[in-house]
Amino acid sequence: MTRPLLSLLFGCTLLVPTAVGQSLDAGSLSLTDIPTLPARGGGDLLYEQYEGGTTSGWFLSENFEAANDDADSYLADDFTVPDGASWTVDQVRAQTFYSVADNGTFTPAASFNVILWEDDSVTDPNESQPGREVARFDEVAATQDTGADRTLGEVILDLPSSVELSAGTYWLTIQANQDFTANGTRFLIFSSATAFGTTAQLFNYGGGFTTVGTCNLDWGAVNGAECARDGTGDPSLYFQIYGVSTGGTAVEPTVAGGFELSAPAPHPVRTEARMSVSVETTQQVTATLIDVAGREVRVLHEGLVQVGTPLRLSVQTHGLASGLYLLRLSGETGVATRPVVIAR
Repeated sequence: MTRPLLSLLFGCTLLVPTAVGQSLDAGSLSLTDIPTLPARGGGDLLYEQYEGGTTSGWFLSENFEAANDDADSYLADDFTVPDGASWTVDQVRAQTFYSVADNGTFTPAASFNVILWEDDSVTDPNESQPGREVARFDEVAATQDTGADRTLGEVILDLPSSVELSAGTYWLTIQANQDFTANGTRFLIFSSATAFGTTAQLFNYGGGFTTVGTCNLDWGAVNGAECARDGTGDPSLYFQIYGVSTGGTAVEPTVAGGFELSAPAPHPVRTEARMSVSVETTQQVTATLIDVAGREVRVLHEGLVQVGTPLRLSVQTHGLASGLYLLRLSGETGVATRPVVIAR
């Protein structure tokens, strides 16, 4: 029996049709259950919302075939490039859930559209939602892992060209190009257990969501009157952004003779980042974190570092405001610095 498309688009429980032989409750589904593709070979993890543990459900972000154009929609979530930093973005990832087609087949989306939006508060201080398009890439081929049961998995999208983002708030949309009737639907997974920034926003530009609020007319929060949903809290999508981060000419890394300070990872830092220090000669080393006003806010290490035994440093963000910091390493053979951007 054919299932009406609009009846499948919203829900807080991940249900796989009985033909597949299993049902998954989103309340017990952890991201550890979702297959992850191999780690990226180069570049930095600039931003992530894979934290939060248990998932809460899924939402639609699809460009369907002509017969189901009324369900076409954008789903977007926000992220921030910290003050003093600039990003060159070249890859995005998302955790997804796949709903089978009426005939029980599992066919991954043919491609995805990736859109970066400027935050609308740039033009209207009273609003925080997607505004002007900053960059758009249509029909991006994806590396996809749909998992053992082919319903859960990660989507990796390498952008055809990199995008330069200065400090500020932006929104990311990942939209699947999918033939629903033949191939089903690829949903984006969200968590309401951990809030990241502003609640995810939905815009059903196809105009079919007339019974769930007014998000068929404009962007609307998926937990609000514009896109009414029950029991979802403040949904945040699971996604990652990769590329290269720079912190401005005033805080370029410096290198000291006699020892080496690695770049922080991941960067920018949400909760914790790690670095390593190697020395050519055994010596006393002090590692401190300094804010933009030049004040010492943390002492990370003070003591002897042995040749052949790298010192492991941990930068934890608790008690620190978002922004630009400088990690300063001083030893008997010189001084080295690294910019550290905290984005909480």
